[in-house]
Amino acid sequence: MSSNTVTLAGTITVGPQGICEGGFPAGLLQLPFGLGSGLGSCGGSKPAARKFWSHSEVASQNAYVALDGVGTGESVTRANTLYLRTTAAVLLRLTLADPAGGPDIVSVVPMQGLWIQEFGNQGYLKLLEVQGTAGIEYFVSGDQ
Repeated sequence: MSSNTVTLAGTITVGPQGICEGGFPAGLLQLPFGLGSGLGSCGGSKPAARKFWSHSEVASQNAYVALDGVGTGESVTRANTLYLRTTAAVLLRLTLADPAGGPDIVSVVPMQGLWIQEFGNQGYLKLLEVQGTAGIEYFVSGDQ
């Protein structure tokens, strides 16, 4: 793997699977996943000209705090991959470029635990903010 790529390969394993879930004989359900790799494939890599990783404690119950590393003047200005893990429930605010060229798209998502998302070249992540109190670990990468 080149230093300018990011790779993700994993498997979600659930089991034992019950008869009512469609598996016979009852056994393990395994779902492989990876970056940009399509359904049923396990692993994949993509260019990562810019990347940023951090972990910190956030304590902001009443306002959104921009996370370092993504946004104007930061390490990654056009993020196409996001990995984020929190230790408690937070509100995650994502600002995305509109693929159709209109105004930015802002989404607020209540989340806790693991979040992995890929963004298109035209609908890239421009800003990542969080509100709440939690430990946060995150990684972003992109072409710029």
